[in-house]
Amino acid sequence: MSPIVAPSAAAKQAEQLKQDGNNYFQKNRFAAAIDAYTEAITLCPNVPIYWTNRALCYRKRDEWTRVEEDCREAILLDHTSVKAHYMLGLALLQKEQYAEGVRELAKVRTLVSLNIYFPNLCMDPNFFATVAYSSSCSMFSSGPVMYYIAIMHYLLYVRCIS
Repeated sequence: MSPIVAPSAAAKQAEQLKQDGNNYFQKNRFAAAIDAYTEAITLCPNVPIYWTNRALCYRKRDEWTRVEEDCREAILLDHTSVKAHYMLGLALLQKEQYAEGVRELAKVRTLVSLNIYFPNLCMDPNFFATVAYSSSCSMFSSGPVMYYIAIMHYLLYVRCIS
């Protein structure tokens, strides 16, 4: 059995910066959130959630090239990051790289199994409202891609930000 290693001072500071970024994000202060996540990345560049959180801020600002860059970095660190694949897919669609964007969204479908990871999802009344909202404002009016976009929208915005 290996000994438990306490987090370094840099890791603790980076985690606090992530929390600060989350607080700024919740207040729609995206520039401040980006700054906080950037500092966290500088301290601990191998933590994929810092990259995806910053990408989410860039997404809110419609900075799709930066969303793509941060998501690609997060995927290098964690190829199972649903959040990174989802936002990368959206960024590519926005940049009219449709084939690659749909491939990324298909990876989300592969990674997400509602029956295993989110068994109570359909029990939450907010889920149905979110699906209806996403359907009304998405570039996809129906089909499986729209379904997964609605699910990810719900998970990212209604349930929590990591």
